[in-house]
Amino acid sequence: MNELFSRIEDFLFDILGLVLPGFVFLSFLIIPILFIDQKPNDGSANASIIAIYNLVNLARHEINVNGSIAVVTIFIFSYILGHFVKVFAIIMYDFLTTIFDKIINVIFVKLFLVTKLVINIIYKLFSNKDVYDNKIYKYLKTLSIPFKNTFWKIFIFKPLDYFPDNKELIDECVKIINTRLGSNYKNTWGYPLYKFARIMADQHNIKSLAGNFLAKYNLYRSLAFIFIFSLFYYSILLNHYKSYFVNEFGIGLSYIVFFFALLAFTFHYKYKRYWTLCGNETLVSLYCLLNKDKIIHEA
Repeated sequence: MNELFSRIEDFLFDILGLVLPGFVFLSFLIIPILFIDQKPNDGSANASIIAIYNLVNLARHEINVNGSIAVVTIFIFSYILGHFVKVFAIIMYDFLTTIFDKIINVIFVKLFLVTKLVINIIYKLFSNKDVYDNKIYKYLKTLSIPFKNTFWKIFIFKPLDYFPDNKELIDECVKIINTRLGSNYKNTWGYPLYKFARIMADQHNIKSLAGNFLAKYNLYRSLAFIFIFSLFYYSILLNHYKSYFVNEFGIGLSYIVFFFALLAFTFHYKYKRYWTLCGNETLVSLYCLLNKDKIIHEA
């Protein structure tokens, strides 16, 4: 039974983490081509658009002639594309983490603190009081909290590995592991400790949602990449066929940008949330396993 659940979990990961993102990427790639009445011999056609147009027509023909083979082909192609999407999603987040978390956000925070300090100095010169004691400042500070939280949700790309309140669990787990095994794990939640926890949970058949969260954060990270890619892809496409889309469907570029930006933010946030849930679930499971006898005795 445990082996069956393990296989189901692996299947779920492949479907959610690879096949579904690959299929979504493929769909968003070809959907606009289906609406473009663009003949391959039209001199205004872009070479890449012509190639996709021909592939779409070929797929239509194969589906009409032999639907089952076409479905299997699309499934395999989606699985392969899913790997491409996953790899480039990881690369994208590595770049964005470096650019925003380690450079732009650091500069922004320093400028913000300097600005606050200057405002306080100026205010103090005229009133002989700190601006931080001003009621209006306190009101504005409270009012700005949701805006600040939303801002950081958008522009922080490195998710938390676990909930901060559980930091003590790491210290306790590392202490127990190093004492029992004579190992030298550090008091940080890195990949070695995470992998150790997952293997221990599997060997002791610990029920956990970590595998589910793992599949979901891979899905959401890939979808965030897809919608960021689609934002630029559709912008270029609509700019090339601007008059056609506006006249036929009334679709402007601003609507497309807003739509994909909103979806990208949604799954960007969901990815970070489920990354944290996965790490936290694994950490709590490890803590419960290492202290199983103690928990049972006290219960």
